[in-house]
Amino acid sequence: MKKKVLFILLAMAMLLVGCTSEKPATTEPTETEEKTESNSSETEKEPEKKSLKVGTFSSSGIAAEAGVSTLEEMGYEIEVIYFDDAVLPNVALQEGSIDFNMFQHTPYLEAYMENNHGVDLTMAELIYYPNYGLYSSKYETLDDLPEGAKIGLYSDASNVDRGLRILDSYGLIKLTDEEKDIYNELDIVENPKNFTFELVGFGTAVRAMEDLDASMAASSHILAADLDPTAALALEERDKANADFTCGIAVRTEDLETVWLEDVIKAYTSDASAQYMNENYKGASVPVFN
Repeated sequence: MKKKVLFILLAMAMLLVGCTSEKPATTEPTETEEKTESNSSETEKEPEKKSLKVGTFSSSGIAAEAGVSTLEEMGYEIEVIYFDDAVLPNVALQEGSIDFNMFQHTPYLEAYMENNHGVDLTMAELIYYPNYGLYSSKYETLDDLPEGAKIGLYSDASNVDRGLRILDSYGLIKLTDEEKDIYNELDIVENPKNFTFELVGFGTAVRAMEDLDASMAASSHILAADLDPTAALALEERDKANADFTCGIAVRTEDLETVWLEDVIKAYTSDASAQYMNENYKGASVPVFN
């Protein structure tokens, strides 16, 4: 009996050792397998795009076209899309139907984003300075402007401010001495000739001049209407005070670190781009990078 019990106990001990000592088998990946996994993840990465779309406004078309040939030499396909409204290039950019746009200065972009919450665009590079001034189809000098003359101002806040500053710098009006980021008509403290002001749509100043005595306008808009962009009654002087009005390449903020944007900036700041703008803008706008 003792032998039988001893045998049973011995068998149970051996079974218990077998259960507790057994471990699941593990295998380390081989060097070949690691390389295969690495290569697989690399191939899954989305390739850099080689087809680009730039949005622009009619008067900024020359600037938008200026980098096209260089980008094509770099292996890109690029399409320039013209919009007939100065808001649509930003709408299209935010929605993703274009990759970047070229038509606006930083104050305009900031005002657009302030009025359109959730939009996340960034001025990636400043490219050209659009000359800006007071033009008239009726008068040749500032002294010719009559009492009570009707003066046009582009309707967005940044360009109302810009136009008033020009009139102030020429002594046609006087703005308040209070320092402000943006001035409007309420900031006029002196108006010797009792000018009245009418707001016109961006890019419509040439048409509006038929009903106005004079209007502020981008010189490129004057050029686009086959008029002389240098024939302004008053032209804005480019200095540090109005450097913000330099126009450039705007993109979605998420695209700031892309390779294609780096190439776009190289193309639009090239010697070929500067030459194209100088030859075609005829003084209406000037490149700022050369």
